[in-house]
Amino acid sequence: MKGARSTQSGALVNSANVTDPASGSSAINLPIDVVSSVQVISNPYDPQYGKLTGALSTVETKTSNYEKYHFTIQNIVPRWRDRAGTIAGLGAATPRMTFTGPILRDRAAWTQSFEYRFVRTPVNSLPPLQRDTKLEGFNSYTQFDLTHGSEQTATVSLTIYPQKLDYMGLNTFTPQPSTTDFRQRGYEVYEQHRYMTGDDSALISQFSYKTYDVDTNAQSNDPYELMIDTTAGGFFNRQSRRTARYDAQESYQFAPRQLVGAHRIKTGIEYSHSSLSGLETSLPVELIGTSGTTIEQISFTPTSTFDVGQNETAAYVSDQWAPLSRLSFTFGLRLDSDTVTGSTHVAPRGSMLLTLTSDGKTLLSGGAGIFYDRVPLMLPTFPTLPARTVSVYDSGGQVPVRSLLSTPSRAGCRVREAHLGMLNWNGRSPADSPPALATRNVTPPRIS
Repeated sequence: MKGARSTQSGALVNSANVTDPASGSSAINLPIDVVSSVQVISNPYDPQYGKLTGALSTVETKTSNYEKYHFTIQNIVPRWRDRAGTIAGLGAATPRMTFTGPILRDRAAWTQSFEYRFVRTPVNSLPPLQRDTKLEGFNSYTQFDLTHGSEQTATVSLTIYPQKLDYMGLNTFTPQPSTTDFRQRGYEVYEQHRYMTGDDSALISQFSYKTYDVDTNAQSNDPYELMIDTTAGGFFNRQSRRTARYDAQESYQFAPRQLVGAHRIKTGIEYSHSSLSGLETSLPVELIGTSGTTIEQISFTPTSTFDVGQNETAAYVSDQWAPLSRLSFTFGLRLDSDTVTGSTHVAPRGSMLLTLTSDGKTLLSGGAGIFYDRVPLMLPTFPTLPARTVSVYDSGGQVPVRSLLSTPSRAGCRVREAHLGMLNWNGRSPADSPPALATRNVTPPRIS
């Protein structure tokens, strides 16, 4: 999003961080029926958002029905796989069902949603019955909504998202026997309590615990061979990793204050602990020349194991100032620290919003700020990964003429968070129209 890699963007579900601590990519699957809204914030200048240098995607789930029971079931008819005009098994099946209703009328309500996905995706250049990747997943979402008068509400949820992908990496030059199988398991427990301390002020407490486990396995242990026009043998790399994250947040929205216009001040703190453990194994790889002999071989040291952790803290404060009914400014400051880099980052930000027309459909917005990227836990494990030796063979493919040992290290790969300063101005007309005015971005180089 916004020209950044997925590992540099943010992903939130009900304000909870759902990225993978190891890679930084989004790592959760929700049944589509529980999603209330999806928003992509291309310029997240609000200081409550951190650990990103790209855009931010936010997902909000639906509130359970306090008044009546409601049940839906959809997509119960499967789709068959067609190969040369004949049916060759199941092509796709994506049934889902959702139930919501009151437990105690006007006090407690419940939502339960299940979604099963089975999808075969073909690579048409391969043989008819050997051209499909196979995705199979089961997503479960359970949510309880509680209310105590008009002042207090709470949401508790449990998300489960196992998934497996057979023949990952399948393409014209990599047939099924040389691909890898991907296995994912994980769950998230989430709780949020909202206490209205006044008509326009609120204290929000939030906690989440998330796991995300991944295994990749080859189809066989046959030697992995890279040829001119295809690949043979079993995939050379096997991985097994276990990740977990505890995250706690506390924020307070003050009631508006008047001083040369209205001021809405918000402040918050956050603490998270994430961990990564696992192992990685790599078997030899051979490069085969046009004559059918080995021209190069890559071998690796034995299986490596790793076990790392990280503590992160953050604090922020922002002031949304509206000196005029059509003009508002937001100024804020965010502080981030983590135990991997051992540093604290100060990120000031500011933005403005001007309503150009009385109907509120044409807006002019802009902002500037400093953003610090997250440090994925795979980075501190790099020195423990298997070292590799590259051997170059003679024309007969028998005698190595040169060997090079490469050992993973942090040299040239400093453990340092990238930071990004952004200056952006936007003009836009109604929400269902593309931007009416040109967008200009001045982006200094990223530091890695």
